[in-house]
Amino acid sequence: MLAAGSAIRLDVVCRLAAALEQRAGEQGFEVSQSLCRLMTALCTRTQEHPGAGYEHFLDMAYAFCEAYVEASRNVESVAVTTWRADVEDMLKPSSMEAPASPDISGPSEGAPESLLETAQLAVARGDMSGAKVLALQAVAQLARTEASKAEARVQDAEQKLRQASEAIDRARSLVKKAEQDVTVAENRVSGGEAELAELRNHTIQYAEQVNGIERRIAEIDEQIRALQAARTVEESRFAEASAELEAARDAESRGNAELRALQEAEDAARERLEDARQQVKDQQRKRQECEAALMRSRETLTKHRASLADIERTVAQLGEDETRGGAESDGMLF
Repeated sequence: MLAAGSAIRLDVVCRLAAALEQRAGEQGFEVSQSLCRLMTALCTRTQEHPGAGYEHFLDMAYAFCEAYVEASRNVESVAVTTWRADVEDMLKPSSMEAPASPDISGPSEGAPESLLETAQLAVARGDMSGAKVLALQAVAQLARTEASKAEARVQDAEQKLRQASEAIDRARSLVKKAEQDVTVAENRVSGGEAELAELRNHTIQYAEQVNGIERRIAEIDEQIRALQAARTVEESRFAEASAELEAARDAESRGNAELRALQEAEDAARERLEDARQQVKDQQRKRQECEAALMRSRETLTKHRASLADIERTVAQLGEDETRGGAESDGMLF
């Protein structure tokens, strides 16, 4: 069975994977959806087979974040294909079976339990000095075990710290790319606004021209029939100007549509930038947590090593005292 804290973290990862799958479906990212389904399946299998390697599951959960982001941009990304292959291998039945544990039903020779039992027998015989030495040896063995565990925790913390640093570097690369996308989008929007302003000026010019022609036609209508030929010419000019006005309005409408598209692209780029910055913050927070855990583990290791050294010196001193005492007793018999 998993520890309570580990089970809670698994539930959180499962819920996040389900939420990301729903979001990917709404945005039409099928590859991202498939990655979320694999992550959910991995959570389920880890809950069913807790002995298959919870730490390896955490590594795959961290890598899932990068693969999910990459899948929305490049479905053939190395991060995507590598993560998918690793998870599919983990989901195979043979890889989820926990390795058989060695038989530890009884204490081995020199184990703390065996030393303590021997010390109890020495007390029963009245050999208090020997019992004290054996008890201290048992404590020393326990100290060695704790020191080994502390070293393992230090190595694990260092590994997590390296992984956090690599994740921060990847997130910073995403931020840089998002900033470049925002700059390109801003330049396109500025160019679109300039083109739209020019098209509006053309529209105003043609509108003024049409208004002038209309006034000219009104004046010609009031003149005598001798000016009918001039009126016909002006009507022809009016038709041409009207056609140009319609063309200008069509161009303005297209410019508006293009500007809206550029503005939407800019908004999307800004959203990606904010997401990338948030990832940097999250990875920095994780790195700080890893550094704190590493510091605590190193302090624990230092304390255990100091305790072990003190105990070993005490055991050695007691052994020497007992040897000298036995030699003196033998001499007195003769």
